[in-house]
Amino acid sequence: MDSSNNTQQACPLCLRSVALIFHQLIPRKMHRRAHFKKNYTKEELNEGVYICRLCHRALHKQFDEMALAKSMNTVELVRADESIIKLREEGFTIDRHRTKTLMRKLDLKVTQRLAYKVTTKRKHSDRVVDNLLNQNFNPVGPNQVLAGDMTYLKTGEGWMYLDIVMNLYSRRIIGWEIYKRMTTGLVELALLRVIKFRRPKRGAVFHSDRGSQCTSLRFRKLLTKKGVRPSMGNCWCVLGQCGR
Repeated sequence: MDSSNNTQQACPLCLRSVALIFHQLIPRKMHRRAHFKKNYTKEELNEGVYICRLCHRALHKQFDEMALAKSMNTVELVRADESIIKLREEGFTIDRHRTKTLMRKLDLKVTQRLAYKVTTKRKHSDRVVDNLLNQNFNPVGPNQVLAGDMTYLKTGEGWMYLDIVMNLYSRRIIGWEIYKRMTTGLVELALLRVIKFRRPKRGAVFHSDRGSQCTSLRFRKLLTKKGVRPSMGNCWCVLGQCGR
């Protein structure tokens, strides 16, 4: 079919003039633009009669949205930006606004990540020792007061837990240990590293929060063996609200 012979025809979908023809075709069975079957392919759009540019774009957009919706249903939606990146890698042209619109149509919701991991869990059967510092976080000499705390890091191998020991005199990290589990052994290894290289005198203070690793009998026995006095804050953070 020659497009020059059809420039005076009307579009079979919207009856607009097809003087400005978009030179691709569509079969007559596809004329019901809003209710065509989902199993048609884009190749079928290129066989049939001429339609106007606007209808052609509308049909192709609807096909694109169907394919896009199918892909979005298989994408793990953790954040809208991440879904955009994954869909673009599959060849879709999409931005944030279109993503949100399609998510509303498909009733898809973003999965919320946990804001943080809890690293302070107290075992209530363990004994909590007194706070020997009383908010005095400025010792007069090095290696007299040590403070320990634990945090978590996201690595290529998954979540890892990092335990650190700080010298409150110099505010430097003088001992650390990292492990995939939050155990008493992790805290012990970090402290033993400090004792080995810094050699604090007997009577030094180790200040920590009330986590189960530091309140455990096993860890308190280690402190007693090394001549280190345990101290724990009055709240769940190491330095308390006034120590910052």
